Amino acid sequence: MNKILLLALFLFFISNISATCKEGQININTASAEELDNIIWVGNATAQKIIALRPFNSVDELNKVSGIGDIKLANITSQGLACVADEKTDEEVKEIVNNVTDNSHVNDTLDAVEIKTSLKETELKTITLTPKAIKSEENSQISDKSNYAIYGLFAFAVLLCLLFLIKKLVKRRKEKLV
Repeated sequence: MNKILLLALFLFFISNISATCKEGQININTASAEELDNIIWVGNATAQKIIALRPFNSVDELNKVSGIGDIKLANITSQGLACVADEKTDEEVKEIVNNVTDNSHVNDTLDAVEIKTSLKETELKTITLTPKAIKSEENSQISDKSNYAIYGLFAFAVLLCLLFLIKKLVKRRKEKLV
């Protein structure tokens, strides 16, 4: 059981490994828009997009920013100005895993792993709708609900006709009585 906990702890820290910032580099998680503007291919609009998508685990995640593709990302990394700070190296992670002996610390870390995993699974996705996607078989069940409005309109028309018939019958009975 302890080995499983240690393995989970190790995997948690491994997921956060990347280069740290050196003096003169720009931390993309904390830099202002003006500082980000110094990075190649990053203008004011792209800087705002980077700020909106923070935090990043590594510089390679900049390809999630619209307008930064593989080529621009390669240029950014080769420039060497962008970085992500406060991350653990392989040696630091191994040392942390080897020093874990307190089960409560392991349980706290496992809770953090579960929270981080659930957050990663709930990433927002952009949905692009096209006429073909809307008319797909997958969406046909959803569109069947719109038939309720037609059924309601039909029921209302039938009810209206019944009320007119009743009114006519009442009028005829009154004429017979008079």
